[in-house]
Amino acid sequence: MQAGDGGRRERGGPPGGPAGESALARDLANYLADKAAQLRDILEASHDMISLNRVDSTFVYVSPACRDILGYAPEELIGRRALDLLSPEDRDVAGPAREQMLAGLPVVVEFRVIRSDGEPVWVEATARPPRPGRDTVAVVTRDVTERHEMQELLVTAALHDPVTGLPNRRLFDEHLHAELARTARRDTGLAVLFIDVDNFKPLNDRLGHLAGDRVLREVGERISRHVRAGDVAARYGGDEFVVACADLHSSEEPHLTADRIRAEIALPIQVNDHVETVSASVGVAMWRPGMTPEEVVHAADQAMYDTKHRIIELPEARTATDIAEPGDRPSGRR
Repeated sequence: MQAGDGGRRERGGPPGGPAGESALARDLANYLADKAAQLRDILEASHDMISLNRVDSTFVYVSPACRDILGYAPEELIGRRALDLLSPEDRDVAGPAREQMLAGLPVVVEFRVIRSDGEPVWVEATARPPRPGRDTVAVVTRDVTERHEMQELLVTAALHDPVTGLPNRRLFDEHLHAELARTARRDTGLAVLFIDVDNFKPLNDRLGHLAGDRVLREVGERISRHVRAGDVAARYGGDEFVVACADLHSSEEPHLTADRIRAEIALPIQVNDHVETVSASVGVAMWRPGMTPEEVVHAADQAMYDTKHRIIELPEARTATDIAEPGDRPSGRR
């Protein structure tokens, strides 16, 4: 220190000198490095795939989660377009999502992508519009395959019979409404078969419900095997089954189907350690213009009921199938 300075100057020069600026730069560099390390830790720990994509969907950055979701390493995706990974069935969602984002609105969309092993996977992608002056979009992609599978299981459970696996009454009624609308526009016919397992209640009481369910499953399988391609079989409730036969070109077709079904049901059924034999009564109703779906089902039900009672009175009539003709309206049943 020189005399008269009135104080001591610290080595390294004034605060604003080169040494001070260097220290500030080092502190800033350390700060940025720490923040980058924290961000990297977050990205690597996330189960969601986080990416930066150009507006044309080209990957600029992809987090390591892409390995689990897509089966690709990050470096395999850089430079590729996300659009090229979409399942062909879902590519139509890309256009509206892109337009929405370019309009300045956030996007949340679900679709299927094809993994590196060729398997489809359901994902949910969330993206926000690019910031002013930037040409990249941050996208968070989440694997939602399990959620979709659970939704499908719930839909299946709601529309299918748990014992036989066949469509239930609700799904059959929806199908019949749709088929009648189509039939009304075509020059073809439609029929409903109503099938009732004879004397099922005594059998169920004697064998127990588990064995009774086994019989119903076998009956359902036999019905399914002997309907035409395009026909829909369902369990309508209890021991009753129905079949919708569309695109008919003659009134004989549904009766031939009914004969095949009745003959197949009559074959012995293995139940646990013994064999049971059951029979079925079948009624057929042809749709005619002006009939509602409910009336067609009811007519087939009445035809089945009449068949069952005629068989009781005349057992040799078991080989016949009752027909509900135009103008028939059920009575005395339900």
